[in-house]
Amino acid sequence: MKENKKFLYVRLLKALYGMMIASILYYKKFRKDIESIGFEVNLYDICVANRMVNRKQHTITWHIDDVKSSHVDPKVNDEFHTWCEQQYGSEETGHVTTVRGKRHDYLAMILDYSVDGVLKVDMRYYVDTMIKEFPYELRSKVAGPWTEKLLKIDKSAKALNDEGKKIFHTFVMKAMFLSKCGRPDVNHVISILSSRVNESNEGDWKKLLRVMNFIKSTRDDILTLEADNSQELKWYVDAAFTVLPDMKSHTGTVFTLGKGAVISDSTKQKSNARSSTEAELNGVDDKISKILWSKKFIEYQGL
Repeated sequence: MKENKKFLYVRLLKALYGMMIASILYYKKFRKDIESIGFEVNLYDICVANRMVNRKQHTITWHIDDVKSSHVDPKVNDEFHTWCEQQYGSEETGHVTTVRGKRHDYLAMILDYSVDGVLKVDMRYYVDTMIKEFPYELRSKVAGPWTEKLLKIDKSAKALNDEGKKIFHTFVMKAMFLSKCGRPDVNHVISILSSRVNESNEGDWKKLLRVMNFIKSTRDDILTLEADNSQELKWYVDAAFTVLPDMKSHTGTVFTLGKGAVISDSTKQKSNARSSTEAELNGVDDKISKILWSKKFIEYQGL
């Protein structure tokens, strides 16, 4: 250690908001509190809990301190809010506020329940923010988010400078959040571009420009989820054999309850397959845990 370089070591005696330990402590307290009034946490998603009130299921889900309460009787939700206010509200820390209705602004998504049996995941204002923050004007209207050149890496292309790499990385990650929440149609291209953030070049930049132009031109596309009358959970798994530059295969999956992709994945396989059959088997093996999880989670919800 250099003598002229000084260090200061500190020990935190109190958890700070925003740190992981604070989130864990909050979770433990909140879980203990809701279990004391009859909630049972879903073993397959520990941020979902249920109880029976007036012979109907009362479900709550939460992300840190944002809680969503669902029951067919609005009075049950009102009573739960009153309980939350008594437990956590104060003049010092603030009061528990509520948003009621069929449209909710949640984690950059507008969750729209205005049509019976349908959930629309509207991310148009997130797309507008992305376009506004992108430092280059987007003009082209493209037919799709990628071309047949998506999986080809042009090693002769000039590497991006530090500023270009930073912009590339930032907007690939913004688009990844978008693709995982409300725009699964760009999932595949983003899964490829995310593998290029450490060595991005002008060829990769052109691919990012195309997907940004596509997102802008399809700004009004809204993910619609709907369960049909089949009462079936349907998973589709497919693999493309040796399509990547390192000769690895690629797996795509979609989960639906009838209409719309509840879950979708587009991922590079971790090992090289020796045949298209092996690539298909690797794809199923990679995704089977999530497939089984979805079944177990929904069963635990009482369906």
